Amino acid sequence: GGVSSGYDFENHMTNSGNATITYDGDGNKVSETVGGVTTKYLVDTLNPTGLPQVVDETVNGTVSRTLGQTYGNCSVNAGDNRVLYSGG
Repeated sequence: GGVSSGYDFENHMTNSGNATITYDGDGNKVSETVGGVTTKYLVDTLNPTGLPQVVDETVNGTVSRTLGQTYGNCSVNAGDNRVLYSGG
């Protein structure tokens, strides 16, 4: 057998196997629970790119990653002190 998945009225995946996913009113993924472990995402919708971006992740209430911001083709990741380039 395959893995069964469920979707909401906006076609967002809400569950798949043992994972449950929730979204905010704007359609941004804000949490995911897999095997009893919940990861919540703090989404910044007002950043220079104009696109929603995850800036913090918490796992069962504890901050697990703090992510940076993306400006142009450069993503500055404060948690890992990395700079990632996505294009020329």
